[in-house]
Amino acid sequence: MAKLESLGSILSRIGKGVTERSQTQADTTIDEERYTSCEFCEGSGLLMSLPIKACPNCDVGMRSLLGAVGIAGHRRLTTLDQFDPSRQPDTESRKQMGIALAHVKNLATSGEGSVILSGPVGVGKTHLAVAAAIEGYRQLGGACYVTSSEFTKRMLDFSEERWVRDNYVSQIAKIRLLCFDDLGSGGGDKQIEYIRGQWEVLIDERYAADLPTLVTTNFNREEFRTNVGVRTFDRLMDGGEFCYMPGISIRQQGKRAK
Repeated sequence: MAKLESLGSILSRIGKGVTERSQTQADTTIDEERYTSCEFCEGSGLLMSLPIKACPNCDVGMRSLLGAVGIAGHRRLTTLDQFDPSRQPDTESRKQMGIALAHVKNLATSGEGSVILSGPVGVGKTHLAVAAAIEGYRQLGGACYVTSSEFTKRMLDFSEERWVRDNYVSQIAKIRLLCFDDLGSGGGDKQIEYIRGQWEVLIDERYAADLPTLVTTNFNREEFRTNVGVRTFDRLMDGGEFCYMPGISIRQQGKRAK
C-alpha cells in the first residue's frame, strides 16, 4: 500500500516548484537584458555587458580589428561622432575644430588625400587619429594607428637586423589608411636625421601608391615642414589639407570643472 504524502510535504513541494520557476524566469530576464548591440559589428552580433564584455558573434573579429588597427592596448576607444567642437570656449576654435573633423571624416570614408592636424596638446588630435583608424578600417578595408614614439623605438632598435626595420616601414606603407600620431617628434639630435629619412621613405612609398595619410603634430605649419623635411611635407600636402586646431586642452577643462 502506497504511503500517503502529508499535506505539509505537498505544500512544500509546490512552493519549491514555484520558486524554481520564478528563478528560471528571472535568470532569463537578466540574460536578455545583458545583451545590447555591439558597436563594432553594428548590430550583427551581441555585446554581453555583464559580467564581462564579449561579443558571441564577432569577438574574434573585434579582437582582430583592434589588433590590426594597432590600438589593442589603447585605453579609450573613440569614434568620430564623439568629437565635440562645442567643448571649446570661443567661436573661432569651434569653427576650426569643425573643419578638422569634416576633413577627417571625409578622409576615413573616401580614402582620398591626406590630412595634417596641427595644434596644442589636449585639443583632440589623438582622439581623431584613433577614431579615423577605426572608421577607416570599416569603410576602406584597412587602417593602422601608429605613434611617433612607437615608430622611433622600432627604427632605433639596432638589436634587430636591418631588414626587420625595413619590413616594418614597408608594411605600414601599404596600409589603406595610415594614422600617424605626433609625426615630427622623437629621437635626439644624433638620431633625428636617421628618423627623418625613415619618414621620407614611408611617406614617399604611400605617395607613390596614392594612399591617404592622417598626421597629427604639435608644430605649426613652418615648424612641421622644417622638422619632417621639405620632401615629406610636399608629398603630404599634394592634394592634402593642413588643419590648425586651436583651443584649450580638453583634459585641463575637465580638471577645472572638478
